[in-house]
Amino acid sequence: MIRHALRATIALGLTAAVFGTVSAAAAAPGSPAASERSSLGAFKPAALSDHDAALVRFIAFKDPYPLVRRTAYHAFAYDSPTVPLVRRFIDKDFSLALEQAQATEQRDEAFIDQILRMHDDATSPHVMTEARRARASSLPDVKARFVADGYAKARLADRRIRESEGKHVAALKKFDRDYVLMLSDRAPGKQVKISAAWATRVGSTDADIVEFYAFTWASASRMDLDQHRIDYFHREMAWRRSIAALADEALVAQRKAENASAETEHALRQAAVDAWGAVAGQTTPARVAWVDARKVAEEQAALWATVLADAKRFGGPNWGAVTDPATKSVEEWDEEITAANERAAYWNGVLRQAQAAADAVRPKAPRSAG
Repeated sequence: MIRHALRATIALGLTAAVFGTVSAAAAAPGSPAASERSSLGAFKPAALSDHDAALVRFIAFKDPYPLVRRTAYHAFAYDSPTVPLVRRFIDKDFSLALEQAQATEQRDEAFIDQILRMHDDATSPHVMTEARRARASSLPDVKARFVADGYAKARLADRRIRESEGKHVAALKKFDRDYVLMLSDRAPGKQVKISAAWATRVGSTDADIVEFYAFTWASASRMDLDQHRIDYFHREMAWRRSIAALADEALVAQRKAENASAETEHALRQAAVDAWGAVAGQTTPARVAWVDARKVAEEQAALWATVLADAKRFGGPNWGAVTDPATKSVEEWDEEITAANERAAYWNGVLRQAQAAADAVRPKAPRSAG
């Protein structure tokens, strides 16, 4: 179940490209679109431009796809005024990297990378060993075999070790089972909720509860975190491309108004005001979305802080397996809170800039006679 859900999570990220792929011709150096796009600097002060670099840096370390992370890191590390790689990443390279990630080998690499991030040597030694072997191999077939059935076999081997030792089942208490049942109804993350429901389904055994504490809880939580990032910062890329295009149109309208004759000035100024109004209006979906994202992150961070406290208080082999994943989850969701605040600040800044630009070009009211 987890393997199929994980593959689905990875595949969902690939669909993010439909939110606004920029064609190579439209963004090619020297093309009209590229020269017009460079005028955006007149609209965005350095403080706002810095947010683009911060977003790309975040993707370089947090995107679920290794290829996207590498592409983002290159853009962030080598960006310069003469070679604006951050701008190119937002306009074009992000979508291209996602498209390339659809290749089978890239999907397999992403899957293996996720497995290594979701497991640890203490609770899943066979999984970690086989995943490392697959990642280190230069043969695509080795990676494909791990994805096809090697991962499932390694998970089964780790589960059999826990069952043979018996200490995990012996340590289970009614409270532990009830805790999983509670998560099946109240967990804020979809994958954790599904995994908890599976562990407490009719016909489940104590081994299923042990598996949830030892592996499934942390794995499902990681998928919820990755899906949160896919849902939000992949859309963020599309919003930034859209706002850049609208700002360029507004700048063109503003220049026409500033150079207009007396006969056409009023109409052209109003057209520029309307164009800046479109820029301001376009910030609404992003501003609302990042408020929602912050609420999700705050809920998740609070939950995992509670889980971490419970794990330390109850101890034992089952809760002990949750301590490290819970610590990491608190840290990751705290980072998401910070990221949501930063992106909300970015879009509020864009809104203020657009409103100020509209006010600056707004037609003056005619003087009354007398």
